[in-house]
Amino acid sequence: MRSGVVRKPILASWSRSLAWRVPADHIELPYADDVDPESLLARAARPVLSESPTSSPRNR
Repeated sequence: MRSGVVRKPILASWSRSLAWRVPADHIELPYADDVDPESLLARAARPVLSESPTSSPRNR
C-alpha cells in the first residue's frame, strides 16, 4: 500500500492483521448457546438487542 492512500492507523491495523494471519475475507465468531439470559451482561444488552433486526424473540 502506498503511503497516503489510507490513514496511518488503518494501515497499522492491516499490518497487524497480516502479521497475525487474520483472514481478510471472513470472520469466524464463536457462538455460545448456553448464555444465561438473566446475567448482568445479558440484562444490560437487552434494550439494544431488542432493537436489532436480527434479534430473536428469546432476546426480547
